[in-house]
Amino acid sequence: MTRDEAPTAEAPAAKPAAEEHPIAVLFVDDDVQVLASLKRLFHRDPRSFHFASSPAEARELLRRNRSVGVVVSDQTMPVTDGLSFLGSLQDERRELVKVLLTARDDTATLSRAINSGAVFRFLAKPWDEDELRGLIDDALRQAALLRENRRLRLLSERKKRQLARLNDQLEQQVAERTRHLNESHARLRQASLGIVRLLAQTVENANPELAGHGEEVARHAIAIGRRIGLRARQLDELRQVAVLHDVGLRPEDGDFDDSPDPAHPERAAELLAPLSLPREVVAGVRHHHERHDGTGFPAGLKGENIPLLARIVAVADAYVSMLHGRDGWRRQSPEQAQAELIGDGGRAFDPKLAAELVAHVMKTREPVGVGVGS
Repeated sequence: MTRDEAPTAEAPAAKPAAEEHPIAVLFVDDDVQVLASLKRLFHRDPRSFHFASSPAEARELLRRNRSVGVVVSDQTMPVTDGLSFLGSLQDERRELVKVLLTARDDTATLSRAINSGAVFRFLAKPWDEDELRGLIDDALRQAALLRENRRLRLLSERKKRQLARLNDQLEQQVAERTRHLNESHARLRQASLGIVRLLAQTVENANPELAGHGEEVARHAIAIGRRIGLRARQLDELRQVAVLHDVGLRPEDGDFDDSPDPAHPERAAELLAPLSLPREVVAGVRHHHERHDGTGFPAGLKGENIPLLARIVAVADAYVSMLHGRDGWRRQSPEQAQAELIGDGGRAFDPKLAAELVAHVMKTREPVGVGVGS
């Protein structure tokens, strides 16, 4: 049987704004008289209609014509019944709107169709022409909605893929910039450490009495830090505080065996402020002469209000000064210095940190002045 196609003028109700072609209707019936009646009924309809006399012919037409959005099939046909045919289209063209033509008393078919969910609407034969036209209008509107939904779904999937590519590109850019920042930070850190070493060396060159003092304080401070579980970054900052804690001292301030100039912590912090050093390092240097009971300088901080790095360096600095008779301390043996720290009772030093240093020294039994490593 030949296929008769009506003009393909656009029907405003059937075509979504985003579609280029109108949605077509395909009628499938093995009865040539029925197909002829349908052709006459929709002869003047400007929308696109196709006609097939068998499921096989309908499949071929669907394969070649993607504009078909509504399939109206008779139920009673040889080889394949209408409901089976329409159900088989579900996996091939999910957006198809399927209508079944069946006898009014065929309750078994109606029940099967309802349970399968594969059919949009039913129409009993013989049909009412106005009812059939209204059904086609409804089916075309439903097809337009399904087609628009498919278009939006495909658009969404495309946007997701584009977004995924953009995210990948952004992650690559972030990774690259992070790498550059890390490299810059590493160079800056190395430059800062170089300045730290230069400052420490400058102080020791100007004050021979302090030669090796910063490294010896750093060794004991790092021992305390490790015992209390400081992380690598904190240990690195602690070492910087220990090495730099006396950069504010000046030769004209007098004998370093006497009590230190109270202005030197603030002076040291001012020297360090322009450098790219962590805030914790500058704060540790500024407050390493605070006392645990709040009677120290420069700010009179008390207890745990004193920065942790400053409290650690205060203990290590005092211990080393006791061993060498510096900063107002009389020269003492290691045992005497340890007893001095423990006996302080939390007046000058954090008692927990003092106990950690004593425990470390007693455990290692390291001689005075051995090594300056961390």
